[in-house]
Amino acid sequence: MQESHKLTGRPVVAVVGDAAPVHGVISELSDDDRLQVSDSYDGGNVDCLLASSDELDTVRRILADDPDLPFVAFGNGSMRDEAVDVGALEYVRIPVDDERTFACRLRRYAEGHRAKRDGRRLDSVFQHSPNQIALHDEDGDIVEVNPRVTEALGYSRDEILGMNVSEIEVGVETDQLEELWEEYEYGEPIRVEGRHRRKDGTEFPVEVDIGKVLYDDEELFVAISRDITRRKKRERERERYESYVRSSSDLITHLDDDGTILYQSPSAERILGMEKDELVGQDVFDYVHPDDRESVAREFMSLVNDSEKITQDVEFRFRYADGSYVWLEAIGRDETDTELGGVVVSSRDVTERREREEKLERYRQIVESSRDALWMFSPDFSETIFINSPYEEIFGQPVEELYRDTTAFLDAIHPEDRDEILHAMEEAPDGEVEFEVRVNPDEGYGRWVWGRGHPVYDDGELIGVSGFTRDVTGIKEREKELERSRDLLRHTERIADTGGWEADVETGEQRWTEGMRKIHGFEGGTAPDVEEALEFYHPDDRERVKDAYERCRDACEPYDLELRIVVDGETRWIRAFGEAVCEDDCDESDTVKVRGAAQDITERKERERRLKEQKELLERRNEQIQFFNSLLRHDMLNSMNVIHGNAEMLAERLPEDSHDHESVRRILRQSDKIIDLTNRVRSVLKTVDEGADLTEMNLSEVIEERVENFRESYDADVTVNAPDGVRVIADDLLGDVLGNVLVNAVEHNDKDNPRVEVTVEEDDGTATVRVADNGPGVPDGLKENIFREGAKGDTSGGVGFGLYFVDAMVTEYGGNVRVEDNEPEGAVFVIELPLA
Repeated sequence: MQESHKLTGRPVVAVVGDAAPVHGVISELSDDDRLQVSDSYDGGNVDCLLASSDELDTVRRILADDPDLPFVAFGNGSMRDEAVDVGALEYVRIPVDDERTFACRLRRYAEGHRAKRDGRRLDSVFQHSPNQIALHDEDGDIVEVNPRVTEALGYSRDEILGMNVSEIEVGVETDQLEELWEEYEYGEPIRVEGRHRRKDGTEFPVEVDIGKVLYDDEELFVAISRDITRRKKRERERERYESYVRSSSDLITHLDDDGTILYQSPSAERILGMEKDELVGQDVFDYVHPDDRESVAREFMSLVNDSEKITQDVEFRFRYADGSYVWLEAIGRDETDTELGGVVVSSRDVTERREREEKLERYRQIVESSRDALWMFSPDFSETIFINSPYEEIFGQPVEELYRDTTAFLDAIHPEDRDEILHAMEEAPDGEVEFEVRVNPDEGYGRWVWGRGHPVYDDGELIGVSGFTRDVTGIKEREKELERSRDLLRHTERIADTGGWEADVETGEQRWTEGMRKIHGFEGGTAPDVEEALEFYHPDDRERVKDAYERCRDACEPYDLELRIVVDGETRWIRAFGEAVCEDDCDESDTVKVRGAAQDITERKERERRLKEQKELLERRNEQIQFFNSLLRHDMLNSMNVIHGNAEMLAERLPEDSHDHESVRRILRQSDKIIDLTNRVRSVLKTVDEGADLTEMNLSEVIEERVENFRESYDADVTVNAPDGVRVIADDLLGDVLGNVLVNAVEHNDKDNPRVEVTVEEDDGTATVRVADNGPGVPDGLKENIFREGAKGDTSGGVGFGLYFVDAMVTEYGGNVRVEDNEPEGAVFVIELPLA
């Protein structure tokens, strides 16, 4: 079955009876996007019936309800006359000769019926619309109106159809209307406000939407008008209302029933620091302080839900323009059932009053939440006038006990300190007193308190003694800590060979710490003054330190110098610091003291001397390296190339089976080794001298290449287990490094079938290469020294450079190399390289 025709505006053909004989026709109709087919009639908006002649009774019942519905019958011809009598537009014999043509006729019947019905509907909308609808041409001549127009203007339809728009619309000039009509294109309607004149001459305000339609093949303008008399009245009422609220000193706010601000009076600028329309459209609760929001919202909703209720004196904080908050006192009234609607709230600024109240509350809280025990007694201490709650924690005694017995607090004071308190009580009525005692027996009198009391007068009459008692246990502990810190300073100065000093600018007198005395070997009582202290410095440094001190004193210039002092005939080095101490901002006239420190740096200076000598030695060694590098490059290598070349020439001339030919081949092999060794030595010397030219290398490819070359030269079983694309930081000598390790694994192998296994792993930024062999292994005593310059095994015939070369280059790459035991036999050379 096709989708329901109730959901679309396309014409619908409903099939009544057995549809099999006209299945081809139905298929043609179903493929048409302009049409829908239903397999039954369900009383909906059907536009044509296709019925079997066997179903004429059903068709009669349908047409009884909808006599204008077109009906086409089909059958074998036996009931043709009966179908025509029922009202069939045509009778089609089956099978249908031309199914496509028949389908086209059915579509025309359905579309024609749909067009007539839609026209009737549009006419119904036009006639029954609550708005005034008029059609006029481009000259303004009215060609059609609905009944609302005649009712509103008092004209008959025939009278209006002979009129022009300008005779009715008197609020907008005719030339303005004509300009609108000329410029208008199909699209969104234009809205204007004007005034219509009735037949009796009275006028009323209207809001008109002007659009363009095609009517009976003619382009016409449609004007849809609404009487806005009531709206204008409300606007005038609002203007009067706004005039009232503008003159009010209170903030008048109009809200809708969900809290959206519709209006605020001009006093918003004075009370909130905002323009009156700045908050219009905003949610009022967004500006209420978060701590007050819930209670204000609850009061607001109770007001909305109870039209008889008027809120009274609701106080809350409201955000000011600068982000701060002001206190408002508000009264609200529900206007939901009135023409105004919503809620009207009148607010006044009560910030100053609230601040006064809060200040009083803060005073109360200060007294009540102070850590000090605040108290007041009668002049003779016979009555407790006031005592706050911290007294209980400090003295370990309830305040109620003190109100019952004024002297009860004496029981909470250490017995050895009670006399001091009794003396203070005797003196307090005559003047200010202070005391410091131990209290709280529950804590073993472990609390120290300091207090002050003074007499209180009212109009010259002594009315009591008031004061406070403060817990100073922490201060006492800090005093002990300070003494411990001083002791620590003394030990620190001793360990670090440092000392401090301070000089009075006016008198030149100095104070030295113990560390300062120790550095200078001074054992006297009073520290030397500035002039006397200069005598400790080496004669060549005295003017220098004197000048630095005077610039610090006179121009506030700090100094940091390394100087020599003479202690018991021995010259020692110190690092001397100095800075000015000023009363305010450092100024020449404000300097009151110069203070500083000294540190014995004799050992450091000695290390620097030794380091300088080592540096000079290293420079000489580098010069020697450059010399030997030049010697290898120009003399030795050139000479060996000459020997190699001549040996090759000699080998070509001698018969291959002669004894001399084999001797020449040995010369060639040895010269190749010397040339190769010379090049590797040059590479190491260059790396030491200039540093390696590191780059990103494909380790996997380098291993494959070296192993392939190795297999051509050595009879050994070599296997490789390395992932593709492992990239490390190295240089072009990486292949030589790996080649040396491979050669070492075979040349020192005592097996008939040497085996070498190369593996590569990646982990934590490092590529680890393992070259494992089945040889005799490396003795434990040789493992740590095997990579040193000149180190070689017992069976080695070389100079011990190969593994030294490996270690030197891997170190330059930022990696390391080591040798381990292989299981069950042999050695494993492990090379770790940084991944790229």
